[in-house]
Amino acid sequence: MFEDLSGGFSFLEAEQWRIFAQNDEVVFAGYNDSIPYAEVVMVQKGVIVKRFMEDCDMPEDNLNEGDALPEITQWTDAASFVDGDELVYSDRGELLIF
Repeated sequence: MFEDLSGGFSFLEAEQWRIFAQNDEVVFAGYNDSIPYAEVVMVQKGVIVKRFMEDCDMPEDNLNEGDALPEITQWTDAASFVDGDELVYSDRGELLIF
């Protein structure tokens, strides 16, 4: 799972995440509660199975595609998904800051 805690990767398109993932599973998730904005992209075996974005400032860009993660229907669901991940605030793993 790749979680964007800074918002710096929100400019990447779902297709770019698919290319990055290749045949692995990748979940990109990030949110900003001051806007509010959230995005989730899930790739499995080279296929985008979830593409969610909600931006309250630009509702014409909002989307919710794919059957994976059906519990994510609004930006607060995506925020809860990120905050509920045990790896984000654990003492294990790698932290990459760009």
